[in-house]
Amino acid sequence: MPNAPQPPATGTWPVAGQRLAIVLPYAGARRFTPVWAAAESRVDFRRQPRAAVRCTLAFAAVELERFLKRALPDLEVVFAQRPPRTGHALILEVNDPASRDSGFELIPDGAHRLRIRGHGRTGVIFGAYEFLKLQGWRWYAPGPQGEIAPESCDSLRVPSAPITERPAFDGGNGFDLECYSQESVDLLMWSARNGFDIWAGRAGTFSLANKLGMTIKLGGHIFESILHPEAVLADGRKLWDAQPEWFGLPADGVRKRELAQTTQFCASQPALVEFLGNALLKRLRGDWVIADRVDMWGFDTWGQMCQCEACRAIGNASDQMLHFASQMRGFLDRAEAAKKLDRHVTLILCAYEGTASLEGPSRPVPENLAADGTLVTFYPINRCYRHALNDPDCATNRRYWAALNSWTSARPALRIVEGEYYNVSKYEDLPLLFSDVMRKDWPAFAAAGVRGATYMHIPSVHWGMRTLTQNLYAKLTRNPHDADIDEWTAEYFAKWYGRHAKTMRQVYALAEDAGGFCAQWRAWGIWSVLHNMLVWDGTPAEKPLSLHEHFADAAVAIAEGRRCVVLLEEALSLVNEARKSEAVLASKEAPPPGAAVNPIEQLRLQSGAQVARRLAEDSRLLRYGLDAMRLLTDLLAYHEALRLGEPADALWSSIEATAEALENQMIPINVKHPGPGLLSRDCLERTQLGATISRCRAWRLRNTNPV
Repeated sequence: MPNAPQPPATGTWPVAGQRLAIVLPYAGARRFTPVWAAAESRVDFRRQPRAAVRCTLAFAAVELERFLKRALPDLEVVFAQRPPRTGHALILEVNDPASRDSGFELIPDGAHRLRIRGHGRTGVIFGAYEFLKLQGWRWYAPGPQGEIAPESCDSLRVPSAPITERPAFDGGNGFDLECYSQESVDLLMWSARNGFDIWAGRAGTFSLANKLGMTIKLGGHIFESILHPEAVLADGRKLWDAQPEWFGLPADGVRKRELAQTTQFCASQPALVEFLGNALLKRLRGDWVIADRVDMWGFDTWGQMCQCEACRAIGNASDQMLHFASQMRGFLDRAEAAKKLDRHVTLILCAYEGTASLEGPSRPVPENLAADGTLVTFYPINRCYRHALNDPDCATNRRYWAALNSWTSARPALRIVEGEYYNVSKYEDLPLLFSDVMRKDWPAFAAAGVRGATYMHIPSVHWGMRTLTQNLYAKLTRNPHDADIDEWTAEYFAKWYGRHAKTMRQVYALAEDAGGFCAQWRAWGIWSVLHNMLVWDGTPAEKPLSLHEHFADAAVAIAEGRRCVVLLEEALSLVNEARKSEAVLASKEAPPPGAAVNPIEQLRLQSGAQVARRLAEDSRLLRYGLDAMRLLTDLLAYHEALRLGEPADALWSSIEATAEALENQMIPINVKHPGPGLLSRDCLERTQLGATISRCRAWRLRNTNPV
């Protein structure tokens, strides 16, 4: 079983009067290490393996120097080509420059030397940060304000026995970034410091990601635009007019232009494979020239697979997907052999309701996909987060668990990646925590044969309490069976909140309890409360709502919503009390007067009172979550009051007041899709309920005596 580092037995290296050499095996290391460390834009990481390793080793060396000097200002640090005869030395090594293995070893070599050996380039980066973590450094959130520096000391902690880490999931760990505007250097560096080896970034961070040894993936639902029925071909014809048979045949046997993408495209068309293969090849040679992996997903339409005779003969929906992917794999292999593609690109498919491919294949997996190490990401988008995915008592999750196992048991074997939804757009900016279910899920995923991890979509900023989710995800996907989670969690609260650690543990517990049924409230499924409110016209309904199995009827859901509001009110009250006491302390530690002359200096001036800032961010997150929960619950109660002919004016007054409060709060960041850009949205818009309220208001205005 792969194991992440357990708390090691350590010794110490005194630093008083000592020199620490960071050793790289290159002539000129003493002078040129900082130059090599910043050379990523000048290195071709595919064709210059020696320069690539040197750049990565040099960057690891510079990071070690920077953070060690910050913690131990009196320590003299030098770069060297060889270990010195006297003094201490950190020796940086890479076993296999071509390897994608992110494992590493910290190996004591006598009393005064430590080897930081990466199995691949990524591994030496991870090993360097592991050594810094031994000194007390933590990187809980992106950017300088997410750092926790060690307490002052006069020695370095070094392991007295070798430490070895091999990642539990050899298919890689990372996350999905939805839009170009989510690209972030700070987020990328946080990823490297916390053991992620997959980067779904964009052009601005490619060079840095290469230096860190990351495997870079791009893509997603890439065919909607390529196969749009109105797309214009080279001869001037519209795609629908030229090739209507490329679009999937619906169950009723009639293809319609306006519904062209509500059925998956036809997987049995050789000419379509050639067309899409050339479109993908163009991207891989252009904007995606840096991609090592490509997410190649079908239409995200929640529609059906093609029902033509040839496609039905292939098998079920997943068989059809794999058949198409096998043809695309062959196309790319031929392009690579013909030197039309300068590298081997791994395909990532998706097992997902939106592409009708949730359940595994009914036929054997194509040999070329299995032999190539093709990945399939399993996305249980409407899973229940109150229960572990393998909980036999949850009917929703039983279906997903069976579907996951149908993929991990498919033969020949593909590499299955578990995709989670800790911040999918229906949940974004809510104070949701998944600590309990994550600690149950990831060991179960590993035991089931999962080979990788991702989730949609990690926020770039304003994490608040979700900081715990990101770090727990990082920890559990490196080692799902980690035995020190309780100790690690206690350390997180102590380091992140200081004297408020006990209070904030209570706040987190309240918020996690309140968000347990987040999927039943806000998921994409037709049974979620949010979906029912979004399709409601605002008039008295004739029939009861059809809700999730955990909500037997609307009355049960309303009672649960009221309970959640109380929990969030208590959590917010506790945070704000902590903020008051912290503000008093922060005022005593205020920096002296002075104006910054540049942004970097401004950041340094703001570096104090970090706990106060964290509490304020948590408060904002809880405020939005509380108002969003109250609004959705009140709307559901209002819907039921109208349906049952009961008084509803008091409920409507509460809805109007909460909506106004939300509209007066601004969530400043929202990424545009598909290109770069930012939008600014108020909190009411973020709840997605503004239009529903407008429809309700319109009905009330039309009725002089509303119920």
